[in-house]
Amino acid sequence: MSVLKKLSVWAIVATATALLVLSWASAALAEVDDGDGFDGDELLTLPLLLGVGVPAEGNRQHVDQGTTVPYRNRPPSSGDHYPTPAGYGVFTRDIPGGNLVHSLEHRAVVV
Repeated sequence: MSVLKKLSVWAIVATATALLVLSWASAALAEVDDGDGFDGDELLTLPLLLGVGVPAEGNRQHVDQGTTVPYRNRPPSSGDHYPTPAGYGVFTRDIPGGNLVHSLEHRAVVV
């Protein structure tokens, strides 16, 4: 088999594999309605690979700094929050959840 034919076979196999992986991933991330009342806010996820989806919380409004805002998750993922974001960087102190949620609003990543 010539080198060109070998490369063509590998290109076909690689393309087919990539298409299978992409179709599998898009199906796994499709929105589902499992009857739990969170219509469209959650994703079917692969917990070992992608984490666990959580529903949106609260009204997503600004509240006064220091106001107690109950969050179901730590770190919080959404909901009412403080008007000031936490900023960017690695912190060695505890940051209030309301500031973290505001940072998420500005596309920060919170771990």
